[in-house]
Amino acid sequence: MQRSNPPVPYVPQGDLRRTILHIYHDTAANGAHFGRNKTLHKIKQRYFWPSMYKDINNYIKSCILCAQFNP
Repeated sequence: MQRSNPPVPYVPQGDLRRTILHIYHDTAANGAHFGRNKTLHKIKQRYFWPSMYKDINNYIKSCILCAQFNP
């Protein structure tokens, strides 16, 4: 028997997406400042929206700390 992952909630456009990005990229509780792929993997386990990859990529590109330490 094949196990399937439970469905994850859809996140509509707006502030909630940015809050999720902040929590999963910027906070120490989630490892803080992981790269695009690890951040994407962590968020995809709990949420979904169509432009996740693009939004995560743009968020990380705009992260000042990441730019300072990963030129």
